[in-house]
Amino acid sequence: TDDVPEGKATFPSDQDDEFNLLLDNFIQSELKNIEEEKNNTRIMLEEPEPQPIKKDASDDEVADALELAEQKLYTAYRNYVDAIQAIASSHGLEAPVFHIKAQVLYPRYTPSLGNLISIDVLQGWDTMFEAFPDYFRKDIQIASFFGEFPTCLWNGGRYSGDDQCDSGYVRHVIQAINAAGIAVRYTFTNPSITKEDLADPYCNFCMEAGNNGKNEVLVVSPLLEEYIRKNYSSYTINSSTCKEIRSVAALNEELEKDYGLVVLDYNLNNCFDELLKITDKSRCEILVNSCCVPNCPRRAEHYRFIGTQERAALTNRTLPAGKQKPVPTWSCGYGEQNSLSKYKKYKTHVSPDDIWDKYVPMGFENFKLEGRTANLFLLVDTYCYYFAKPEYHDEARLLFLANLEANKIIAVNKPRKGVWP
Repeated sequence: TDDVPEGKATFPSDQDDEFNLLLDNFIQSELKNIEEEKNNTRIMLEEPEPQPIKKDASDDEVADALELAEQKLYTAYRNYVDAIQAIASSHGLEAPVFHIKAQVLYPRYTPSLGNLISIDVLQGWDTMFEAFPDYFRKDIQIASFFGEFPTCLWNGGRYSGDDQCDSGYVRHVIQAINAAGIAVRYTFTNPSITKEDLADPYCNFCMEAGNNGKNEVLVVSPLLEEYIRKNYSSYTINSSTCKEIRSVAALNEELEKDYGLVVLDYNLNNCFDELLKITDKSRCEILVNSCCVPNCPRRAEHYRFIGTQERAALTNRTLPAGKQKPVPTWSCGYGEQNSLSKYKKYKTHVSPDDIWDKYVPMGFENFKLEGRTANLFLLVDTYCYYFAKPEYHDEARLLFLANLEANKIIAVNKPRKGVWP
């Protein structure tokens, strides 16, 4: 996010209309592709064809027919939707249009649905911002959404495990995000890129799809950086935290290069004597909620391992289901079972008050929230923590729970009626 000096970010109405049109086209395209994706997943996993659902089956009946994992996901999703609709109704607002029904989760979840669920979650946040404007911090602008379209050989930092996306999906997502005035920022930070990897067709397609002067890319490999500068000059190139630059002198040298932003090593967080020595703070980005322990001894190893996972997943795409090999998994005793309460104990954690009371007055303007592979509920918790004013945290949480109970989404059990004596 970027600090906005005057007022909150607004966009012209024609951009709003364009965004809504593109978003609607994207959603319709996704819904059309879901059935094909579910069928392809069933064939790949050699699962039997599911029993057909009655045409007149209600949403509840379809939900009851879901597998246990999908039932839990749909219950959580419906809880959120019902609460947002209750908030909209009680404040005289038009409720968002939500897109997921039990039917599209049957017989199993597919990666495309995750994108639609994310859109619905963000729409819910928009409703809460409108219903409770005093609850949230002002003067925050979303500058970019970072990540990849899985699975990209050039990707680094986190491994998603999803299959590659079709071309229409990639184009729709980029168009919808850009229409809102927000950049797509590719995380092309695989440190193990070879000269042969530069010709990867999927990565080059993703770059070409966003080659409109509105988007950005994070880099680590000098070989890949040179290739991107030569072939996709419209992109803003940013220096990744994955470079692990710990010296302020080296950091200042990095800032002299042609980068839009330099993402600081999280181990510099809260080292204010060192941060004061940075020459161009306005072009630095602070990773405020790192899930890694301070001074993690396996960090570089993990980044290289992610490159191995990408290669293994892409090799499997060329093989029949019976000959595919399991993608190697990463296990780290330093960062498993993460939660916001755990992050807050790290000396590298930057709280919302730190951002406004310490970093912004020093001249830092750009702050990064990680979580592209995090649990959805951890993300909601994180967004509430960073976007809601601290004096409203407890009130907002209580109000949210009260709405869940009022709409019979959660129930408080009462004593059974009995006969006495």
